[in-house]
Amino acid sequence: MPFDEDFLICAVERFEASLIASVHNENHEVIAAMLQRCAALGMTGSATHAWTRPPVNEALAILEIYELGVTANVHAHVVHCSIPRGIEICESYKQQGHSVSVEVLLPYFFDMSVKPAE
Repeated sequence: MPFDEDFLICAVERFEASLIASVHNENHEVIAAMLQRCAALGMTGSATHAWTRPPVNEALAILEIYELGVTANVHAHVVHCSIPRGIEICESYKQQGHSVSVEVLLPYFFDMSVKPAE
């Protein structure tokens, strides 16, 4: 489903300061563009999932989530962060005095293709 900024802004403006806005961090426009590239290249299947979600996709979404939280004066919580840059962005917003947090998916921070020594 395409991202509806008007809906999200209206919803965030109605949050009470005591609420936490918890949002999954993906940028629909980036994913849609990458899916078009996949289709043009004949790429199909589950392997395209990671390819269509480059790190910039997640970084842009995190910035958007935090800025909406700042604007609405609510705690903004990002779920399913899978890039180190997401933690850096969160720490930057905290240092600026904003109420933000991030949930990290630890498996994404490890190279799962490397087999442990037996």
